[in-house]
Amino acid sequence: MRHRFDIRHEGTTIVLIYNGVTVCQLPWQAGLDLAKAIQAQSKKAEEIAKAEQLIFDQALLMRSGAPFGLTNHLQIQAEASKEAQWNSELRRRLPGGVKAKGVVGSPALIRHIPKNPPLIEV
Repeated sequence: MRHRFDIRHEGTTIVLIYNGVTVCQLPWQAGLDLAKAIQAQSKKAEEIAKAEQLIFDQALLMRSGAPFGLTNHLQIQAEASKEAQWNSELRRRLPGGVKAKGVVGSPALIRHIPKNPPLIEV
């Protein structure tokens, strides 16, 4: 069975109709809030639906050292971390491999008293 939604406005009221039956009538402000809530939940559902591609893309970013990610979903991040560690295909996707850009180690400061201090005349 195909679902049919119609959304109309009558003056300042939003009317939600499902399969020809009026489900609810909302003031326009509530309609905007409902639209934001539906969009937010739809984005979360899309994230779950596309989890496999997100895991691979996130792993590729992790492997290349990108300072940002694609998702905040903890389970997807954990799977992407495993994928970045163990998937040898990711190395082939990065032309020339991953170049190290960071400095290894930390600089050492050596402080000593000079053997022949300069003479200062006043």
